[in-house]
Amino acid sequence: MYGNQGQLDMYFMMLYGGVAMMAIMSCVYLLLRPVNVIVKNVQSPRELRLWAAAFLATMAGSHVWWILLGQVWLTDDQLVRILILIALDNMTLVPLIMATLLRLLQDRRRPLWLFFASVLPTAVLVIIGVTTRQRVIEWVMQGYVFVVGVIFFVYMVVAVRQYGRWLKDNFADLEHKEVWQSLLAPLCLLPVFYLYVYHGGELYREYLTQFVSIIIIIYIVWRVETLQTLEITDADDKDDRDDGNVVPPTEIVESEVSNIDTSAYQKMDKLLREYCEKKQLYRQHDMTLQQLATAIGTNRTYLGTYFAERGETYNSYINRLRIEHFTQLYRQKLSNGDTATAKELAVESGYHSYSTFGVAFKQYMGMPVTQWIKSINEENSIDNNESR
Repeated sequence: MYGNQGQLDMYFMMLYGGVAMMAIMSCVYLLLRPVNVIVKNVQSPRELRLWAAAFLATMAGSHVWWILLGQVWLTDDQLVRILILIALDNMTLVPLIMATLLRLLQDRRRPLWLFFASVLPTAVLVIIGVTTRQRVIEWVMQGYVFVVGVIFFVYMVVAVRQYGRWLKDNFADLEHKEVWQSLLAPLCLLPVFYLYVYHGGELYREYLTQFVSIIIIIYIVWRVETLQTLEITDADDKDDRDDGNVVPPTEIVESEVSNIDTSAYQKMDKLLREYCEKKQLYRQHDMTLQQLATAIGTNRTYLGTYFAERGETYNSYINRLRIEHFTQLYRQKLSNGDTATAKELAVESGYHSYSTFGVAFKQYMGMPVTQWIKSINEENSIDNNESR
């Protein structure tokens, strides 16, 4: 609460306390709940849950210290009170939301200390403001944190793009892995920042700030609950090679394929056709690049380079095979007079999510699956009429 107007409104104080309670309950849930509730078959990254819980706990704490400094301490010195409160929020909430968003990205560990250090100048500014009692320091401090937020947002855009490429290079299925939605959090925080800084105690904006805070809490819990833990290790498929679904690795001398040349590519093409395409490994849900590399007897780095040189990703390669499998299945069912839904055939082709299948189908075939099915049915009807 920027001013004291909200503290005099009973309904606002009820909302204010409710948001604080919602934040602390969400924090406890993320810390203590052993399994996800939103998506039960997803195991969230433990570190992400901890950072998100820390942010939510601090959000609840922020509600407490705004009350204490507004009604108990520094009640007669608005300038010092506002400077200290804004500094506390900037030095806690800002770096914690940055850390939470960065931990959504699992391709590599990005340093967090830089973002925590970036808000330390606010401590210097608040000391200067309290000492000199100049209100302009408040605006300087808020302007500085706003610039830090914009820089972080640009950094997140670049990092999310890199993460998206990493996912497509290493995973066949992207359900519960993509995080482009994480950019919504910084975008949502910008209006909160505006309301928080510029409302000057106006009651309706204090209400808006609390409603947006509710949205942020819901978003963070949903994002944590729906993100799958990802690990890329050399031993990803040790337990999978004995289940009868993955063929034993072929013996390949690494020195023979370490250099990217025509013979190496021809050998790789042959191995992929023999072990991935003919044995239909592409139908295994959530098969990683590492698992496929081990199945054909090479390493993940070389196989990834092979796909890159071909101008495609591992994800696009697997999706292409699955879509081709789907079209063959549908044509076969149609010619035999059998009935099957597109969803059933998509699952049989290796897709776990029909929506993911729909997106992949349109990207590869250039039309929605319903339109393609309609055209194939019409083509089949014409052929049947001509045969009569």
